[in-house]
Amino acid sequence: MNIGFNLGEVINFLSLSKLVEKEFTLKMKEGLASGQALSELLESLSFSKNVVTQLALVEVHGNLSGTMQLVELHLKKQLKVKNKLVEVATYPIRFKLLKI
Repeated sequence: MNIGFNLGEVINFLSLSKLVEKEFTLKMKEGLASGQALSELLESLSFSKNVVTQLALVEVHGNLSGTMQLVELHLKKQLKVKNKLVEVATYPIRFKLLKI
């Protein structure tokens, strides 16, 4: 038994919380209402090919919960790498500001 929210509840929460743009949640609601596959929906919202491919595979083979956890881990790692790149790229600027 899985515990948590269904996708519709998640979209409603995102819409009410204003954590994402209104257009994003509207597209999600419309896609779900029209029966669009989650992978297709996320592709139309410009999610990475890696995420879309993983979800497309799970739609065929199952284990959505496990796959979503792997996607979350992957996205967290990507964000960490991007943050490190920003730190490295801005180091000279930050170093100069500290000397002033």
